[in-house]
Amino acid sequence: MDRTDRFINNRAPKLLLGFFLMLFLCFLIGGWFLSGMLAGEIVHDQIGSMLALAGGGAFLDEPDTERIRAGEELFSAYGIHAEMSASLMPQYSRIRNLLFLLISCISGSICLLGCAFSLRRLDRIYTELEELRADCFTIAEELEGKAALRGEDFGCVRRICEGVNLIAGRMAHLSGNLYQEKQFLKDFLTDFSHQMKTSLTVVRLNSDLLHEAEHLPEAKKHQLSEEIMLHLDSMEELVLSTLKLAKLNADAVVYTQTDTDLCMTCNAAIRRMQPLLRQKAVAAQLEAPDPVSLPHDRVWLCEAVCNLLKNAADHSECTELHMELTAIPGAVKLSIADNGKGMPQSEIPQLFERFGKKSGSAVMQSAGVGLAIAKQIIEAHNGEICVYSEIGKGTRFEILFLQ
Repeated sequence: MDRTDRFINNRAPKLLLGFFLMLFLCFLIGGWFLSGMLAGEIVHDQIGSMLALAGGGAFLDEPDTERIRAGEELFSAYGIHAEMSASLMPQYSRIRNLLFLLISCISGSICLLGCAFSLRRLDRIYTELEELRADCFTIAEELEGKAALRGEDFGCVRRICEGVNLIAGRMAHLSGNLYQEKQFLKDFLTDFSHQMKTSLTVVRLNSDLLHEAEHLPEAKKHQLSEEIMLHLDSMEELVLSTLKLAKLNADAVVYTQTDTDLCMTCNAAIRRMQPLLRQKAVAAQLEAPDPVSLPHDRVWLCEAVCNLLKNAADHSECTELHMELTAIPGAVKLSIADNGKGMPQSEIPQLFERFGKKSGSAVMQSAGVGLAIAKQIIEAHNGEICVYSEIGKGTRFEILFLQ
């Protein structure tokens, strides 16, 4: 947009020009009356000088009252006196016009310079705003970058640029978050479909065998039916666990934290996992000398402890699970240790990734999201979880809740 377009498409330059035109008109009106007053004073001084000269005064002397009165007596027959109207004198109009022209030129120059300076400053502001607009289009297209800081320090244009940069920074942050969420959703669906694929394939194959093979032995039919049920249970667990993880990732969980004994929550988790522990021949015990009070949501924290116990029972090949609860100054420590096979140190960083546990069997032993769910729940309770493991000596999870 050039200067002509900026003048036509914006009201401020027109208003500014109209303001200076009105100001110049006011100067002209005021100048006309002021020139009349000044011309009257000048002509009255001339009349007084001429009367004093006629009354016997010297040409270069200051007119005094006596000389003026003497002159008035000489010209009394002609109606000439010191208080006569200045407009009757022939030089009055010439003097007034000269003074008005001088006042008009001075006021016109002031208004012209003021208008030019103001329009130039306004045009500079519009130019900076147009450049800022171009920067905004670039930022909107690329979703990155910043606008150049323009204008005077602490000026409106500078503050607008700073505001645009703040919005641009937040847009870039949101764009990065959206990209991460998109990538997360892509990976999530890929992993989820991969986990479901094996069980769906087995269910379909077994179903086809049951429908097509009429003369299968009853034992074989029973085996195929059990495999179908086992895979259906695994898929159900996967779907429910995945929904929980999605809910946690979306920050859609509202935790109701009450000051409760953590021992009760841990015992509830052990009782909840007893069927699985009996099936795996795993003995679990909790060691807690005194009641340990901690503000927490019993339902969700019990879910986290259950997932840790289930992970140990499914993958560690252990026979014992030892839980220890200790209150230390400013924190509460929960330790869950097993006597299983342990794991290499290289596997620990990927332990809490969703679908990170790959099973070599045809049947999914777990959904692969339990530890990811446990980690998010623990962190929501102002806790941190650490893993210590050694091949052949088992694995220990240590959870520290800050109070």
